[in-house]
Amino acid sequence: MQFASRGSIPCGPLPAVASRQSPNDTMSVVTTVTYYDAIGDVVPCDQRGTVTLVKAKVSSVSTSEALAGKPAAERTMESLVNLTPVFSQSSDKAIFGDAGIRFGGSLTSNGNDGPNADMYSNDEIGAWGSCTGQGSLQSQKKILVKGSCTVFGDVHSNEGVIMESSNTIHGKVLAAGGDIKMNGSNKFVEARATGSVTSLAPEGCNTWPCTGNVEVPRVPLVGFPVINFDRQAWLNDGYSIK
Repeated sequence: MQFASRGSIPCGPLPAVASRQSPNDTMSVVTTVTYYDAIGDVVPCDQRGTVTLVKAKVSSVSTSEALAGKPAAERTMESLVNLTPVFSQSSDKAIFGDAGIRFGGSLTSNGNDGPNADMYSNDEIGAWGSCTGQGSLQSQKKILVKGSCTVFGDVHSNEGVIMESSNTIHGKVLAAGGDIKMNGSNKFVEARATGSVTSLAPEGCNTWPCTGNVEVPRVPLVGFPVINFDRQAWLNDGYSIK
């Protein structure tokens, strides 16, 4: 919720997540997010991008595997969150690569007032050099990180993620299609993939949770923005043209 635009924040029932508490006990966790306006009415999910949101209720229900002759145990957690809009010149999609993003040198992408300078591509993202990203890496295809990078958002791909060196990810590593392969020493909040998640570093999946073969939300498809110049229309909108 904190770093996404209003139209793309999670809403309604989210995909179930499996959480293994011990070798013999796997929990299924289903989370539902509900938004409310200023007078306390529920805001439908298809209106969350146009209505001012004041509160959000996050309800998570975990269900354990049932023991023989007994019903499954359920536990519910609910949180009520106050929402405060941030009006600023945020750098959403600070780098937009329609045919891919590839760089071999050092790259720094700074946000305006926080981790909001996302790098987005409708193709692959390849980082051969070092990088610091004040946002997320989002790709409709694969993400390959060969250099050493620090990312303050998520690394989110629709076709798999490969990280071959030491990286620090302050968010999650997500693969909505394919696998996640980490060959270096990586730090992250969580790694989740529809395929497998593997880490060759001992501090990888032993220290931070890795979950494979689960449903992962896909990166939303964004069309490449086209800016058409119409002099009179721009003047009518208040622009000064020199």
